[in-house]
Amino acid sequence: MTQKAPQQTTIAIASFFKRLETLGPVVGIIMSEKPVSALITLRGRPEKKVMMDFSARPPRVAIDGEDRTGHIFMTIDGNVLHGVLLGRKDSGVALGRREMIVRGSAHHLSRFIPLFDFSPVLYRQHLSDIGSMEETMTEQVFK
Repeated sequence: MTQKAPQQTTIAIASFFKRLETLGPVVGIIMSEKPVSALITLRGRPEKKVMMDFSARPPRVAIDGEDRTGHIFMTIDGNVLHGVLLGRKDSGVALGRREMIVRGSAHHLSRFIPLFDFSPVLYRQHLSDIGSMEETMTEQVFK
């Protein structure tokens, strides 16, 4: 049986965030319709920078763009964020262990963090859509 090469984690995450741009109204509800922007640096190979600007109308997500400002600045290893987005790792635990480094006001961070509560379903669907089936399977499939 041939095995597909795994999708590079940082690229999969960046494309997931880009996909959220099309879900602007849903993301707006998750973030309580409060404007917030975040510049996320995904460590790994390749390193990716994602600017999520949900203060713009319509929302805008840029990958490896020129934007260097935002309400929140986050640096995290792609594999750690992958675990957070799948719901395997709590974002608070990652923050507490300094695996997720965040700068910005607590006020803006409190608007952004709920996105991680909804991400497991959306992210698994995204992985399935891009053909990364090994990450979408759960133990329930085998029971």
